[in-house]
Amino acid sequence: MIDYNYITKKIKSKGFKLADVANTLGVQYQTLNKNLKNNSLDTIQKVSEVIGVSFFELLLPPEGFTHFYDEQDRWLGIVRKYPYSQEADSMQLKERFEQEQTKDGEE
Repeated sequence: MIDYNYITKKIKSKGFKLADVANTLGVQYQTLNKNLKNNSLDTIQKVSEVIGVSFFELLLPPEGFTHFYDEQDRWLGIVRKYPYSQEADSMQLKERFEQEQTKDGEE
């Protein structure tokens, strides 16, 4: 989903100002602002190239999904969110423990 506020926050988080991006693209600040508010895919693509991110990184992920980054803050894509459940986590740990006990008993 295209979200103007999300895009402008991402631009700022990468250390850029909208005015600087406009200058680099050779357009006026007002033009860039208008094109972003009008969800211009061409403009979003150009902005992504200027600030050095993937086009998709500037898009707000759908409900239930999130952007995924590695330890060096490199974007790896959009992935499904998995809700954390302490109960499910405990069950998984219990199953793993029981499997390890079974293996130890076989050896």
